[in-house]
Amino acid sequence: MAQALRWGGYVIFFRHAATTPILDDVNPVVLAGCATQRNLSPAVQEFRRLGIPVGRVLTSPFCRALDTVKLAFDKAQIEPGLENL
Repeated sequence: MAQALRWGGYVIFFRHAATTPILDDVNPVVLAGCATQRNLSPAVQEFRRLGIPVGRVLTSPFCRALDTVKLAFDKAQIEPGLENL
């Protein structure tokens, strides 16, 4: 699958990388405060390591989504419509 993705031309959708299952988000979530949210588990960088070309990246404002795009893609545009899907 990784080889096919390296050719490009695909739209890839995923929610975010794996999170630590210890705590749930607090209610209400404060988007500017990562401490109120579940955060990522340590193993996130596989997408970048595979060398898959990336064009436009949209993300929700949640810290775990922002952290995912920083680690995997280095770029992203926050799309408020992706919040709380």
